Amino acid sequence: MKFKGKEEIVKEIQTKLGLPADGIDGPNTWKGIIVGILEGKDDKELVKCVQRILKVDDDGLAGPITWKTMKSLIVGDEEEEAPSYTPSSGDDILSPNAFKLILDYEVGGGQAYYKKYLRKPCWPKGASGVTIGVGYDCGYNSESQFKKDWHGKISDSDYNRLKQTLGYKGNAASKIVGSVSDIVIPWEAALDVFKQNTVPRFISIMLRSFPGADQLHPDAFGALLSIVFNRGGSLKGSSRKEMANIRELVPSKDYKAIANEIRSMKRLWVGKGLDGLLRRRDKEAELVEACA
Repeated sequence: MKFKGKEEIVKEIQTKLGLPADGIDGPNTWKGIIVGILEGKDDKELVKCVQRILKVDDDGLAGPITWKTMKSLIVGDEEEEAPSYTPSSGDDILSPNAFKLILDYEVGGGQAYYKKYLRKPCWPKGASGVTIGVGYDCGYNSESQFKKDWHGKISDSDYNRLKQTLGYKGNAASKIVGSVSDIVIPWEAALDVFKQNTVPRFISIMLRSFPGADQLHPDAFGALLSIVFNRGGSLKGSSRKEMANIRELVPSKDYKAIANEIRSMKRLWVGKGLDGLLRRRDKEAELVEACA
């Protein structure tokens, strides 16, 4: 029986993902593999091929060990401590666990990943707009809000160019993102805007959507904030029925029921190549459930 060599396996994966088939398992290839798996191309044979290169158990399941090993090949082997979050006021009650959850899903957890893959404007697909910094969606921010958040944090030239992307969402955003894709948003500016502007603003939005949420365990509060940060605060329409149900559950602090509603939201993204959202909902539900 002839066994495939590493280069042959890498070429096979690259071809499947539409990458240049040079047989080199460099950062671009591993980024493509991760993006491919996140977009739903995670058939077992692909994952098994990846696992053979990584020299982990080739069970065909993209589990924690596989993901951690892939990430180390992109970010590097050095251990990077995730940035800590220190509340700036008594009204800011985002817990460290919730801060980490949001940061993990918005910027891969830390500075190294951000600098490699997220420091330039991108379009995350779907109904998103041009996104910068730590999950800052220009499609859903007004000019006055954008000025409050970013003026003076980046150069005037970059500020004025990014301002032109405000309000563009979905397909329109995909067409305009190329006009600003050369801009670099410094990590320090991205994190500062997230901590000092974005988090407090979304806490206010979240409290309007879920009155009394500030009386919940801080981790549960933070999980709901993660949902609003990702989906917005609207409770209208059939796609928001779980969020409307959560609003009714908050006063009773029924953590298990809230967690079930969060998991139920996954119906919206199953089979749509948005597995990252499915994992995010699970993590939010786990954070709430642990408060029971």
